[in-house]
Amino acid sequence: MRLHEEARARFLREAQTTKRVSEFLVNIYEIADPSEARGAWKESLSLLQPIVQDSQAVAHQSAYAQVLLCLGKVEEALPVVRKLLESGYRSPDLLDLCRAKGLSTKGLPGKRE
Repeated sequence: MRLHEEARARFLREAQTTKRVSEFLVNIYEIADPSEARGAWKESLSLLQPIVQDSQAVAHQSAYAQVLLCLGKVEEALPVVRKLLESGYRSPDLLDLCRAKGLSTKGLPGKRE
């Protein structure tokens, strides 16, 4: 029974964090001040890092990769992006952001460029 309670608590924590990150990501695009937006991206990253260490959910991994790319951390994002693409994940938002940041994903399975 304890294992079930721990799993439920973990799920609820992840769901709350995912909701907070989603809200941040939506609101960041409305921020006009670049330094304020960068601070919001950094806050999103700090929320996502503990989640992606424990979760392989593509939504979490994709959000993490997108935040890294928006912060200019292309080298850190590359392994996450590669893993997502190799798994067959194809988010137009992620692909567009990769292109905008100069991240080539050519040669990966299923790539349509």
